[in-house]
Amino acid sequence: LDVILNTLTSTGFVACSLAAMSAGGRIIEISKRVIWSPVRILQERPDMSYTLVAVDFMSEDALNKA
Repeated sequence: LDVILNTLTSTGFVACSLAAMSAGGRIIEISKRVIWSPVRILQERPDMSYTLVAVDFMSEDALNKA
């Protein structure tokens, strides 16, 4: 996998998603609970890019550009 849009919060789901990622992959986190910090992601997969996005707080204009 090259990109994961994550909403999973149960134990083990994030780690399993990270294990399935290709080197240099990107994970985009949109959940509100049990969010891994960027530091934690880099500890697990230093070759990845990680972004936290609060979709519910984005403007309509920003959503249209995404």
